[in-house]
Amino acid sequence: MAFLRNVGALRPTLRFAALTHELRPLVEGLRGLGVGTILDFAREHRPTRESAHVAHVIAERMNEFPSAMHALKLSALGSEENHATAERHARNIARRAAQLKTSVCIDAEENALHAAYSRTAFDLMREYNTSQNDGGEYPTVFKTYQMYRADAVDELREDIERSRDLGFTIGAKLVRGAYLRLDRETGALLPNKALVDKSYERGLEIALQSGNDHVTTLVATRNVANIDQALEHKNKGRVLYAQLLGMDDETTNRLLEQEANVLKYVPFGRFSELSPYLYRRLLERMHWS
Repeated sequence: MAFLRNVGALRPTLRFAALTHELRPLVEGLRGLGVGTILDFAREHRPTRESAHVAHVIAERMNEFPSAMHALKLSALGSEENHATAERHARNIARRAAQLKTSVCIDAEENALHAAYSRTAFDLMREYNTSQNDGGEYPTVFKTYQMYRADAVDELREDIERSRDLGFTIGAKLVRGAYLRLDRETGALLPNKALVDKSYERGLEIALQSGNDHVTTLVATRNVANIDQALEHKNKGRVLYAQLLGMDDETTNRLLEQEANVLKYVPFGRFSELSPYLYRRLLERMHWS
């Protein structure tokens, strides 16, 4: 219960996100409680002219907090205007992560960006999750699989099979999905929550099954059944768990009691940068409700 007793003292001003100057005490405080962090500069859908700045901020935080995991969105690097430029910045960030022996998680976004995202995330895993980049605790690059997508299970299975054939490791972050409001009518998503739950369960089965020892799975969910499913896996070193900052602290505490590898997802930035991100997440939660 130590986490539940002490986490309140670490609460940042905005509860669900951290202002940049609050990061160090928050990251160090969580580490003292046995919890890692995924740091996410809360920028989305930025023009290409801002991409160098976004990449610089992510690299700065990576240098400052090499023991944390770091998230990035290709749209924050200007991918909607110039995907090649966004990919170049993402590759530089992944290269720096490999040098620091830390990890970067490429976050999935809405359906309109999915094909380019999926290709780039896979290519970065192939380039940096190799034996010559071994030494970090986890794979250098994680790809996010949104299990509410109708093609998610097949995509995960194919990536695992291809990575085995090509000789690199997979970092698989499994989420249900965070763009229901935008993508509900695209035809890309499963039609109801029951099917999404089955998809997530099947994705975990595939990632954790015997023979997939080259896969490290990040279980990014609050769902008790999925967490219990993952906790049964014998190799705890290949499974991580993540919950959002300011939410599901009881789940985090339970995982700590199980001696699991658990992280908090921490969006950060200035107030003006955080506001649009937090508003989008609020709307998304309303659509899931």
